[in-house]
Formats: sequence, C-alpha cells, structure tokens
Amino acid sequence: MGGVYDAGYRGEYNVNLINLGQEGYHISKGDKIAQLVIFPVEIAKLEEVMELSDQVGAKDVLAVRENNFMMQEKSKLDKRNAKN
Repeated sequence: MGGVYDAGYRGEYNVNLINLGQEGYHISKGDKIAQLVIFPVEIAKLEEVMELSDQVGAKDVLAVRENNFMMQEKSKLDKRNAKN
C-alpha cells in the first residue's frame, strides 16, 4: 500500500499497517517498517483557451519532455562535476 502527501503538507507522516497473516507480528523500536520516496513536484501555470491550436501536437509535447529531461540530466552532471 502506498500513500501520497500533498506538496504543501506540513504535518506528521503516518504509516498504516495491517497484518493479513494468522499469527501476530511484533514490531520493535527501530524496526524498518516503511520507505519514503520523495519526488519533485512541478506546479504548472495553466491558461484557459477557447480552442486548441493546430500547431501543438503530441510530437511537440514529447519533444518538450525530452528537452526538459536532458536539461535535468545536464544539471545533475554539472552539480557532480562542481563537487569534484
């Protein structure tokens, strides 16, 4: 099971557990029972339009995504190189 916390959430993180087995299971202090995965969140500025342009299609969207990915990878490499 997984959960998603909103980008603006500032409270505690909780873990919900359920034992589906027939026997009890003891959780001791310090046991690893969960994993937190953090993903960057991009908040888009949306613009409402009355009709769509014929100039922007799926091919253009894929090109923009590929360009953004390449820029992110270059940024990661630049940061690594700056540390060395």
